[in-house]
Amino acid sequence: LLDSVRLRRLGQRIGFEKIVLKQSRLLCYFTSDQDSPYFQSDKFNKVLAFLGAQKQVQMKERNGKLYLSFQGVEKVQDAYASLKPILGTN
Repeated sequence: LLDSVRLRRLGQRIGFEKIVLKQSRLLCYFTSDQDSPYFQSDKFNKVLAFLGAQKQVQMKERNGKLYLSFQGVEKVQDAYASLKPILGTN
């Protein structure tokens, strides 16, 4: 339970609106407001830099929602470890 809270807080610091862990996939959703200043922020630039250095992470869009998709994430602890590098906190 505590790991879930840590994951949610980390996701909020990065700028994710919603995080879903299911079927060995971690899905991290951005705000649905495409005109949000978030997409011009340093936080989003960190996400883009992280994405450029990863092979198992993809940015996708479905139903107007932009999200990151991580493959092979089984547990909440793995999800947390997958997201930490985005903010430079190894």
